[in-house]
Amino acid sequence: MKAPLILTIVFFVISSLNAQMCPCDFKSSGSEKSLRNEIGANLINISEVLINFTSPKAVYLHNYAKGFMLKHHFNTFSIRAGFDYNENTYRYEAGGAGNYNLNNGKSYGKDFRIGAEKTIFDKKLQAYGAADMLVSTGHYTGMSEGYGDLLPAYKTSYAFNSIAYGISPAVGIKYRPLRRFSITLETSISILYYKTSSSRAYKSESSTALLSNPLRVLSFNYHF
Repeated sequence: MKAPLILTIVFFVISSLNAQMCPCDFKSSGSEKSLRNEIGANLINISEVLINFTSPKAVYLHNYAKGFMLKHHFNTFSIRAGFDYNENTYRYEAGGAGNYNLNNGKSYGKDFRIGAEKTIFDKKLQAYGAADMLVSTGHYTGMSEGYGDLLPAYKTSYAFNSIAYGISPAVGIKYRPLRRFSITLETSISILYYKTSSSRAYKSESSTALLSNPLRVLSFNYHF
C-alpha cells in the first residue's frame, strides 16, 4: 500500500503548484467540447481471494495491468462497466510428521461489472461513491498430497470452476491534473453468492461471501 500513498502525496504537491481551471465539469464551456467519456487502464488492484486454500485468515491477491473500466459521465452521475482478469499461484504446507499436507495450485478468474457512480464533490481532486453489479468466474487446478497417523499417504489432483454473483459498493478519489488525463484510487467490498462445480476430487458447494478489496483499483484514465 506504500506506492498508492506516495502517488497521492505527489499529486497533492502537483495540485498546489498547478492552479489551473478545474477540468472536472462535464458541461460544455464556450467553444470547448465537454468530455463525457472515459477509459481507464488498471495499473494495480488488491482484492481478497474468494476460494482460499492457504490460510485461515483473509488472503489478498495482487494483480498488475490486467483490466479496464469504461465510463460515461452525466453532470454528477456516471454509468460504468469494467473487466478484471485475476491470476494466482499458491503453495500451502501444513502439519508435521503425524499429519502432513502440501497443496500446490493455480487459479484464473474473470470479473465483469456494470454500475453507476455519484460525484460527492467536483474539484480537481474529486471524490465519488459507486455500486456495481458483479459477475465473477474462476477456474482452479492443483495437487494435494500428504499423510497422517490415521490415513495412508495420498496424492490427489483437483480441478473445479466457480461462479459468483453479487454487488460491490465502492468509494474512490480521482485526481485530474490535465483535462484529458486522470488517475483514480478506489476501494470496495464485494457481497457475493457463489457456487462451485467440480470435475474431480473436489466437493461442489454453494455459499455466500463478504470480501474486502482494499485497493480495488489504481487506474490511469483518458477522457474523450
